[in-house]
Amino acid sequence: MLQGLSQLCLCAALFAPLHIESIPEITIAPIEVEIAPFELQAPVPTATDSSSTASFAIIPEPPCELTAQQRTFIERLGQETATVRQADLYPSVMIAQAILESDWGRSRLSQTPNWNLFGIKGNDTQWTTREEGSEGRSYWTQAGFRQQASMEEAVHDYAALLGNSPYYWGTHRSQTLSYQEAAHFLTGRYATDHLYGVKVISLIQRYQLTRFDAAPPKEKRQIDFWRLSHPLVLTSNWNIWLQNHFLG
Repeated sequence: MLQGLSQLCLCAALFAPLHIESIPEITIAPIEVEIAPFELQAPVPTATDSSSTASFAIIPEPPCELTAQQRTFIERLGQETATVRQADLYPSVMIAQAILESDWGRSRLSQTPNWNLFGIKGNDTQWTTREEGSEGRSYWTQAGFRQQASMEEAVHDYAALLGNSPYYWGTHRSQTLSYQEAAHFLTGRYATDHLYGVKVISLIQRYQLTRFDAAPPKEKRQIDFWRLSHPLVLTSNWNIWLQNHFLG
């Protein structure tokens, strides 16, 4: 009988209604998320793009405040480049190259007694220099460089090298449509750095060096007809050719 009562009590406990206290309501505040709009930027041209000036645009950096030494360096070079305009080169490209090659005239090679502002190779003095291989890997090597007697001689030596050599015809103002095209032509020819032209253009834009290009050569441009046949420059070169031969 006791066993029956215990079973009855167990059943009553199992089926007894449970008392659950009410659960307070939880309010979740909405979270506001601001998503900035995605802006597309033009890709930076590489040295391997033969038509970079036609298809790409380098995003200009904001003008940078110059130190007194940098300002003097640019102005002195600007005066010197004005004396070699017959070389048919862009002064802006020349100045930017000097900045890049000589670290604003602070490298040992660019100072007395060397005055090699443009890193021109030669047999006058030996220096350790960094080059870039075909796979884009940098390495250090010994190389010979020229010596000049002054900044004036350095500029004239550079102008003679690029102005008189068919190897550098693509840097001439009479054979290009812009300083950008001339700068990109230097890549792989004047320097092994595959971003050399990009760096030169960046310096020109950042320090507004095109002001030294204000006075173009007086000679009429003689467009190379191999370039004239290139589809990416056909329209622009044809307009220039027409202007020089019929409207000039």
